[in-house]
Amino acid sequence: PSHQPTIPLSLILSFFTLAPSVLPTSNPSNIPSTAPSIFISPTASYEFMNKTIKPSASLTTSQPTISNRPSSSYQPSSSSQPSSSPENVRRICDGLTPDERKFYITEIISKVTEHNVLDNTFGSRSLALDYILSKTKICPSDKNIVQRYAITLFYFSLGGHNWKKKSFFLSRKSECYWYGIFCNNNMEVTHIHLAQNNLEGIIPEEISLLESLNELIVNNNNIYGTIPASIGILSHLQVLHIEHNSVGGTIPENLYHINSLNVIDISSNLFVGTISPRIQSLNKLVYFSIHNNWFTGELPSEMQSLQNLKYFYAETNNLSGDVPTEICNVISSPQSSLLDFVMDCISDVKCDCCTFCW
Repeated sequence: PSHQPTIPLSLILSFFTLAPSVLPTSNPSNIPSTAPSIFISPTASYEFMNKTIKPSASLTTSQPTISNRPSSSYQPSSSSQPSSSPENVRRICDGLTPDERKFYITEIISKVTEHNVLDNTFGSRSLALDYILSKTKICPSDKNIVQRYAITLFYFSLGGHNWKKKSFFLSRKSECYWYGIFCNNNMEVTHIHLAQNNLEGIIPEEISLLESLNELIVNNNNIYGTIPASIGILSHLQVLHIEHNSVGGTIPENLYHINSLNVIDISSNLFVGTISPRIQSLNKLVYFSIHNNWFTGELPSEMQSLQNLKYFYAETNNLSGDVPTEICNVISSPQSSLLDFVMDCISDVKCDCCTFCW
């Protein structure tokens, strides 16, 4: 024939369908595959750190102020928007130019990290933002943009490039697929399991941006600094394992705000100070281990309020005085669920009700 037949456009389009969004083949579990191990036997051998140098009572780290998490929608003021671009400029993210995308994402992250900290070119926060901007296709409207930033910052702050296992970290896959990160059905991070993985550095204040976090398990690493004060924002946190690191300072008062906590293990670190009477607010606490630190003073009588406590380990500290009668009465009660109550009661502490004296 002298010419090709014309095929209607509607017929051509009928052979194509829109590509599906990239979604995981199955919803990630919000329950870790293995439960964290908990030491419960006072007769087992202890592996203590060498405490030849007593730490200072105050450890300071340079951490930015964390504000409330911004809304996932971006509504920059007209005065702060970048100037309009020529019509022939490539547009992405619902019609934004690359420069506009960069501007709006930076504005969102600036709400959770101070601007002057982001300007530090070689800082972990600047590196995390640069990753978001240059290595991902995330748009300002992505509801998990702050979560991606928080997990990426966690990676850079704790020497992720030297981790033993880090599969899919910094890939374009959802952070819910990254090694040791678990999410719920809403793709919100609920568990961080990175024990014995050569983490080295300071836990960033922005850990508080992971509002659905249930478990933070980072024991047996090289973490130093202090527990971020912002941790008190994590109202769903149930398990905190940071034992066998070099974390110091005092227990932040905000930690006592998290009445969802079941397990706290901060043993074999460099903590100082006393146990606050506010511990009574942790009424769901089952396991509390502070052994092999530098805690001083007496146990607060308010610990009698911890009706669910089963395991308490406080040996190898500088605690002193008598264990309050109120606590011993609870321990001796037939209704008591407490199985282990271990202290330095051979020499430093007088305890008539300890299950084991160190």
